Amino acid sequence: MNMPDKRSDADIVQAVLEGEIDAFEVLVQRYQKKVYNTVLRLAGHAAEAEDLSQEVFLKLYRGLSSFRGESSFSTYLYRIAANTAIDALRRASPQAISLSAEDEEGEPYELALSNGEPLPLELLEREERRAAIREAIDALPPHHRTVIVLREIEGMSYQEIARVLSVEEGTVKSRINRARAGLRELLFRGNYFKGYTTKEAKTEKEVQRA
Repeated sequence: MNMPDKRSDADIVQAVLEGEIDAFEVLVQRYQKKVYNTVLRLAGHAAEAEDLSQEVFLKLYRGLSSFRGESSFSTYLYRIAANTAIDALRRASPQAISLSAEDEEGEPYELALSNGEPLPLELLEREERRAAIREAIDALPPHHRTVIVLREIEGMSYQEIARVLSVEEGTVKSRINRARAGLRELLFRGNYFKGYTTKEAKTEKEVQRA
C-alpha cells in the first residue's frame, strides 16, 4: 500500500513542472472528488460530470505552468472547474442537477440555505425539499447557480469565491443575495405548500413568529 504524499500542493506542482510527471497523479487523487462534486452541481448529470472532470484535469495539466502561486492551488483549480462547468452549462439546455454529495469522510449531505430569514425550505419535507431546490436551482442563471454551489455546497468564503470567479467580493455578496432571493421566489411561485393542512400552516406561522 502506497503511503500518501505529504508534500504541499505547491511542492507537487513544482515537481510536475520539473519533469516528475507521476506527481500530477497525486493532485488528481487529492482533488478528483471535489472537482467532480463541483462540476456535477453546476453542469448536470453524473455522466457529464465524469467527462467534465477529465476535461478540468486536462486543462490543469496543460496550463499548470501558468500557476503563479498568487492564490492557493485549490482556488486555482476551482476556477478551472467552475469555468469549465459554466461553459458546458451555457452550451447545453438546462438539466436537473444532483443534490447528493459526500463530505471528506464519505458521509452524504444536502444543500442547506440560510441567511437568517425564514425560507420555504423550512416548510418542506426532505424529499419535497430536494425536488424543490433542484427545480429552483435549474431555473437560476449560470452566474447565480455558480455562487450558490460554491457558497452553500462547497462552503467557500466570499473571498474565496471572489478569487475563483475573478470578481470583487462585493459582487459575490450581491450575486448570492440575488440568487437566494430568486430561489425563495421560485419556490413560493411553485406552490410547494399546497399539501399543507390549515393546522400545519397555522403551526408554521407560529414558528416563524417565535
